[in-house]
Amino acid sequence: MAATKDDGAVVHIAIITTTIRIPELLSEFEYGPYSIYVAGDLNSPHDEIESFINGLQVDGERRYIRPEEQSIWAVSDIIGWQKIQRRNIATLEAITSGADVLYFWDDDNKPRYAMNHKDTVSAMNKAVAKSAIWNHRWFNPGLYAHQDYYARGYPVFVAGSSTGDT
Repeated sequence: MAATKDDGAVVHIAIITTTIRIPELLSEFEYGPYSIYVAGDLNSPHDEIESFINGLQVDGERRYIRPEEQSIWAVSDIIGWQKIQRRNIATLEAITSGADVLYFWDDDNKPRYAMNHKDTVSAMNKAVAKSAIWNHRWFNPGLYAHQDYYARGYPVFVAGSSTGDT
């Protein structure tokens, strides 16, 4: 069951990451109501990653952004290469496509248990129900990792608060 907005429209959930290897853990999200955006880096095995991403069964868009495609964004030169900030390119692509929820995901953080799309959608439904987007509520996927962590980009002013971790 997909998360919905107050008007009944389906929430467009975008899973966003960058990688230098095949992001095999993305298969945990197969058969889900997501779009997947992955920004490649100079050292990424582009053909293999693109093939893997295109083979995932998700309801939304599957997009691998090769380095040469990233130059359309002015910020690309500022970011530089071989940096986690390269993920910002995937973020811009997701926003451009109309994503409502941005789920920043690191391909080296394995979930604590066999997480699948139902777990994520349940969490997203809860976050959306609490006005995650419009009232600056945040969802920390690090609570579902093998070892708890605060995801990169998670606001320091929210970390540790009971409202930010729900």
